[in-house]
Amino acid sequence: MTRTTLLAQADAAFDEGRPVDGLALLRELNKHYSDDAASWHRQAIVEEQIGSPAQAGLAHYRCIEVAPNNALGYLYAGHWLQRQQQTNAAAALYSIAQDLDASILHLAHHQQISEQARLRSSEANLTLRHVLSKQHRDLCAKMIDAERIADAKWVQTNDQAIHFKSKNFAPELFYIPSLAATPFHECADCNWAQEITEKSSEIQQELTRALEQKLSQDSLRPYLSGAFAKHSDLSELANSANWLAMDLYKNGELNTQIAGLFPTTLKALQSAPHYTLDSQPFEIFFSLLKPGQQIAPHYGQSNHALTAHLALDIPPNCHLTVDTINREWKAGELILFDDSFLHSAHNNSDQTRVVLIFSIWHPDLSENEKTAIQQCFQARQDWLNQRQSQIKTLLALTD
Repeated sequence: MTRTTLLAQADAAFDEGRPVDGLALLRELNKHYSDDAASWHRQAIVEEQIGSPAQAGLAHYRCIEVAPNNALGYLYAGHWLQRQQQTNAAAALYSIAQDLDASILHLAHHQQISEQARLRSSEANLTLRHVLSKQHRDLCAKMIDAERIADAKWVQTNDQAIHFKSKNFAPELFYIPSLAATPFHECADCNWAQEITEKSSEIQQELTRALEQKLSQDSLRPYLSGAFAKHSDLSELANSANWLAMDLYKNGELNTQIAGLFPTTLKALQSAPHYTLDSQPFEIFFSLLKPGQQIAPHYGQSNHALTAHLALDIPPNCHLTVDTINREWKAGELILFDDSFLHSAHNNSDQTRVVLIFSIWHPDLSENEKTAIQQCFQARQDWLNQRQSQIKTLLALTD
């Protein structure tokens, strides 16, 4: 029989109150025409109600296999796994769904969505928060001198309400409540800062020479990827040449293509207490903000690291705002600030503003606490990396 005929017969069976016949026809349909995610999804739901766990799991698996970028498939498959007491696997699928569609775990108040989807969304939200928050607390319980880190909040997935210290303070990823919070930190007591500022002219010269070479020009990238087009605050600069970056380190990896052009820069930065997730600085880059541009107010990722700006090429009428405090860059000077506070950058001149940016550890953290943070981030990354393998749990269900 054709796809159309099988589908029509299945619809008729359900309409006439013959669900067992309808399910048999859906199975037959998907056996012969296995490329329709909606059909697999429908079979999975009916299998859950009157079929078998193994067949439901298989149908959910096939739905994801056919439409791997459809968040709804992961939401429903995760819910089924949770009903089978596979909570950790369910959480993995919920997390994938959230990556595909940030709204998928927040459907509870969307009345245009089916009640079934809203209930699953609400349960998925609670489950993912519980699983990840418990993982964090269990991990920190095994660490030394990590009480403050155990109390830290993964903001997007925390299972308890979060109360920030200020209306203009809201790290978006990781928050340690007991760390001192102040918009700007002074560099006067930082022994490492002097070495960097003393080399600022040479650092500027290295950048100028590098920009004359095609290799370095090719290394310039829009600081914000196209993904930020959906970010209401920063969408105007998404994938834009109006805010460019040249990376020396990005995500802990040295840019070996151009590192040889910056020996003085890299040597001057060696003594800084760089924020690291392993043994390398997490980020060091030159930031070029074009004339007449501004970076809209936004929040950073976490409060366990501070952002450092070494001012290099600074035209008039350029300033940085953190919280409600404006501070002008001055060539050769270093500014330290906590980007957990609402912050923005403004270039009201007709020239490009250039600063060297890197991150350092919050000075109030102990060495044990730094290690604990690194372990927490590594554990979270390891968990994220293994999510896809959990999809096969759907195939392990038996009748």
